[in-house]
Amino acid sequence: MKLQRYALIVFLTLLAVSTQGQEGHPYKGTWRGTAVSGDMTIPIVIIMDYQNDQITGLINPGKYSYQFVNSVHDAEKWQLTVAAKTKQNEEIKMITVMREIGSPHRVQEGKWQLAGRDYALKLTRE
Repeated sequence: MKLQRYALIVFLTLLAVSTQGQEGHPYKGTWRGTAVSGDMTIPIVIIMDYQNDQITGLINPGKYSYQFVNSVHDAEKWQLTVAAKTKQNEEIKMITVMREIGSPHRVQEGKWQLAGRDYALKLTRE
C-alpha cells in the first residue's frame, strides 16, 4: 500500500512538472502594453496565436479590433513584423524584438506605426 501511494505521488509530481512547461509557441497568448509618442500614449492589447507556421492575431488599441493582415517572423533575431488596417483604412505596422524568451512574462519592444506616426512600443505577455 505504501509503495502504491509513493508511486502515485511520484506520478502526479511528474505530471504537474511536465504540464507546467507546455505553453505553446512563444508568441501565443495575450500581450498588453503601450505605444508612446511624445505626450500621446495608446494602450494596446494583442492576442496572438500560431497556426500552420503563421503568427496570427487580433489588435485592440481601443474600442475596435483589427485582424493581422500579414506577419513575418525572423526566427534568428526573434523579430516580428505585423501589418493591419483600421476600419478607416489606416495602416498599422508593428516591428518588435522579443526579449526574455524563456520567461512566462516575456517582452516585445520596438516600434508601432499608425497613420504615419511612429510610437515606441513595449508589450508584456500575460
